[in-house]
Amino acid sequence: MDRAEMFGQIAALISAGHETSISLIAFCVFYLLSDRRQWEALCADPRLAAATVKEGMRYESPAVSTWRVAREDTELSGVTVPAGGKVLVLIASANRDRSFCEHADTFDIARKTDVPNLGFGWGPHLCVGATLARVDVEVALQVLAERLPGLRLAPGARITFRPGITVRMPANDFRVEWGAENTPGGL
Repeated sequence: MDRAEMFGQIAALISAGHETSISLIAFCVFYLLSDRRQWEALCADPRLAAATVKEGMRYESPAVSTWRVAREDTELSGVTVPAGGKVLVLIASANRDRSFCEHADTFDIARKTDVPNLGFGWGPHLCVGATLARVDVEVALQVLAERLPGLRLAPGARITFRPGITVRMPANDFRVEWGAENTPGGL
């Protein structure tokens, strides 16, 4: 790579990692607070943050699709994709596949099955920042659970999404509330 390509790659990695991590934090917090039992379980045992990240990536992955190029003529569901042809792979759809995941349309941090998750890609297409993203989101959820156990969605809070084909991000800042009496040790 020449210098311009190298800086371009670094900028892309930083941007992609930042936007997807903050989106995943927002998704996890929203869905946890939407089901008080799950938020309270995380507050009681912050080690559940790892399971929450895994479930968040399955349920509402920021990376919803990716483009792939066929190396050779390939048949997919009766359609021939010629060598060099592009295919849009819907990761989000695969993560909600009911043949792999019971109650796929339910966010559940206590999910017992080892559900395949394509949110970070797979094999040679695994996200180079997957480990860092998991740690970032886990730590954010642990800190919120430990310091703000009284956190709750504000009345009428909802999440909307920015339009996009490959990345799913919140379009709004949903409102949360907490009281000083529910904040041990301050922020």
